[in-house]
Amino acid sequence: MNVCALLCSHAIRDLKFSPTGNAILVISGNAQAKVLDRDAHELLECPKGDQYIVDMASTKVLILCSS
Repeated sequence: MNVCALLCSHAIRDLKFSPTGNAILVISGNAQAKVLDRDAHELLECPKGDQYIVDMASTKVLILCSS
């Protein structure tokens, strides 16, 4: 499977490489971040977060801030 098949339905907002370069964190326009290996195989998909967070104390999903 290629990256486009995984992510092309949403705009990519940010990419972060692991320190070793073996994995990449992809943050796209959907509510789930993905971690891919060098061959674009999905290693991890984060749980879907609340798109309309009202109370940060009640959310159970990791909040990622990309710059």
